[in-house]
Order: sequence, then structure tokens, then C-alpha cells
Amino acid sequence: MCFPGPLRYNGVVRTGLERLLEDPRRWLGASRVGLVANPTAVDRRLAHAADLLHQHPDVDLRCLFGPEHGLRGSAQDMVGVAGDTDPGTGVPVVSLYGATLESLSPTQEQLADIASRAGWDRCEAEAFLASDAASQEVRQEDARAREMGIQGVPCFVVDRRYAISGAQEPEYFAPLFDLVQNGEAAAE
Repeated sequence: MCFPGPLRYNGVVRTGLERLLEDPRRWLGASRVGLVANPTAVDRRLAHAADLLHQHPDVDLRCLFGPEHGLRGSAQDMVGVAGDTDPGTGVPVVSLYGATLESLSPTQEQLADIASRAGWDRCEAEAFLASDAASQEVRQEDARAREMGIQGVPCFVVDRRYAISGAQEPEYFAPLFDLVQNGEAAAE
């Protein structure tokens, strides 16, 4: 699908992060929070999600989980990232990846550690991970994604209803933003 014409969207698009920070209790309740993020997890001012969540008085940020290049992008490809403390927040960082090809997928032990840090009973988390309890839910989410046309990454889901698959030029998003904005205006 191609949308001709210049980029004409003049409204403000709020990211999911910005919406979360407006009322975190609505989405998180009084939960302890663990954040899986990479260096691109930023708001419109390029402030990192870890910093914003840590600073918010209604968020209990307990642990950060970093991808292959580290939470803040300081590691090179296939260079192991040790667990540490984030210098910006003082919150513990758990590396989800190491220096080998095998380490690019977290083990059940690492996942049980993450669950334990988030406040789950470790034995219950290990039993859950060893079971097929979530497999049906994962299959349903996979089917829903495929119905939306999601076949790979990147994929952008806008307003929980519209999906744009693949890297696209900004002009491709403008009509979608207009559609969402006009729909929100009609609903008010």
C-alpha cells in the first residue's frame, strides 16, 4: 500500500511510553516493575525509559534487562554483557545475552531468576516455565499477529488496531496517524 503526497500530519503522536507515564497505576497497579529495553526505548525528548520510570513516583522499578548490545547500547555485537548496575538509575541490570551464539537465548534458569526478581515465587516460576501453560496463549497471540499482517520485524502496531510491517518511509505513516486522530476526535 502506498500513500502518495507529502507528509502532512501535524498532530502530536504519543508513544506507549508517554501514555504509560501519564498514569502508570492504570497499567501497572502497584506492581514491582522490571523493564526489558534497548537503547531505542526513549520518549520524544530522547529520555530513556529506564530513567523516566525510575524517576516517576508511582513506579517501583526493580530490575532492568538488557539485550545483546546492553541496555544503553554500549556493547559491540557478540560481546558478552555482564550483569551490573545501571549508572543512570542505580537499578540492577541483568544481561539477557552473552558472548556465544548459544547465549543469545535466555535459559530457563535465567528466566526463573527474572521472575524471582519481579516478585514471583521461584519454584512456581520454574514449574510454569517447565509446563505448556502459556503455549496456547502464545499461539493465539501469534495467530492475531498474522491476521494483522505481521510477518517479521520491524512491525509497528498503531492504536492496537493497525499494523505496518517492515521499515517504511515517514510518508507511509501520515495517513494512518490522520485516521487514528480523526477516529479519536469522532469518538469524543
